Amino acid sequence: MARRRRKHVSQEDVARLIGVSTVWYGKLERGEPGNYSADLLDRTAITLRLNEDERAMLHLCCTGREPAQQTRPAGALSAGLRAVIDRQTWPAYVSDCAWDILAWNAPAQEWFPWIVYEQNLMRWVFTYPEARHQLHRWDTDWAPLMIAQMQFAHARLPDNFRLAALIREILACSAEAREMWSATSAVAVHPDGDVRGLCLPDRDEVIRAEIVALSPLRSSDCRLVMLVPVT
Repeated sequence: MARRRRKHVSQEDVARLIGVSTVWYGKLERGEPGNYSADLLDRTAITLRLNEDERAMLHLCCTGREPAQQTRPAGALSAGLRAVIDRQTWPAYVSDCAWDILAWNAPAQEWFPWIVYEQNLMRWVFTYPEARHQLHRWDTDWAPLMIAQMQFAHARLPDNFRLAALIREILACSAEAREMWSATSAVAVHPDGDVRGLCLPDRDEVIRAEIVALSPLRSSDCRLVMLVPVT
């Protein structure tokens, strides 16, 4: 597909991330008829970072049917909530049940410049080398607990295709994530109240911040997260 070629990604890489054979993906890319399930097409759409229009076209071309609607938190990003985020003096952002970041404020972008080009928190944590530097004690204080959070979320929402595809992608890309996924016995639902270390861009020192996580009553699968520096 044109999207894959623009990003210089091989058929083998895409097939591995989707979880199918190179032969299967090659047939799809060539437009050959096949028994393409909605789940596999959605996994393909997520792997190739297709937008909603491109995802719909993929389904129509392969099955003749439009895809199911994405389930994002209804009404989560109201003008009032955006104003709350923008007025915080500390980094604040809103993410959904698959850790897609839906909105953030200026301090969050200052602390985490990657947020402009990678808007999924878990994908950044496990597939971007910079995360291992910025998240102090990544291998003990951050990554294992975030793996446990994903395991809990997947058990609670087994039919959420975006969450399932994200987990497949992370496990395919990161040997460390695969090892933690198999080995962890921890149970973690959320990080609210945790105090963890961070290395900020262009600074040498490690700061400690409390993670304050809230959920709007109108959208329980949405999270408002703030990082409050502590002494």
